Amino acid sequence: MKVALLHRRPVRAELCLKRADYRCADCGQQVVLCRGTKKVAYFAHHKRDECGSSDGETP
Repeated sequence: MKVALLHRRPVRAELCLKRADYRCADCGQQVVLCRGTKKVAYFAHHKRDECGSSDGETP
């Protein structure tokens, strides 16, 4: 997913640079920022769960 919540406000992964308490906009569970040199930045759940956004991307 490319959008998560930080302090209840939406943030885009490509604008984030460090670890923080990012939350899934759909289920509210904690997500981690994934950044690298080969892929576009995105947020991912720590483990696969039943959240609908864990299977695809958010706008």
